[in-house]
Amino acid sequence: MDALRGRSVTDGAAASPTADQRPAREDGLGSRAHIRATIERARAAIHSARDRTTSSRAALAHSDALVGASEQMLQQSLALRAQLRASVTAYARHLRADGEPPQRMLVLVKSAMREATPPELDPYDARALMEDVVRWSIEAYYHAA
Repeated sequence: MDALRGRSVTDGAAASPTADQRPAREDGLGSRAHIRATIERARAAIHSARDRTTSSRAALAHSDALVGASEQMLQQSLALRAQLRASVTAYARHLRADGEPPQRMLVLVKSAMREATPPELDPYDARALMEDVVRWSIEAYYHAA
């Protein structure tokens, strides 16, 4: 006899239906169909997450490669800018040493820049570069004194 419930073990077994004897819930919460559907959705979500992780890693690797290439291009650009400044400085100093007045030096530097500037260079960038070259040439011209 089951001491806690006051009935015999055989009475309790008869009162508790087995899984096959219980009334089936159609597709609601707690039904086998619901469990299967939930597991299938979880499996699909896991599969999708793995696919997205793989594609994200590939995108990250591609992004890292682009960042590396951009950093390399930036370093090359800075080196070329330093070479241009050295060239402009030397040109302005040579013009001063040859006796050219500052106004003529500016005309010659600007003319050299216009000839060397590629037409596909963005006008804004070309103007900014010209301003830098003019400033560098003036500094070099008067610093050579």
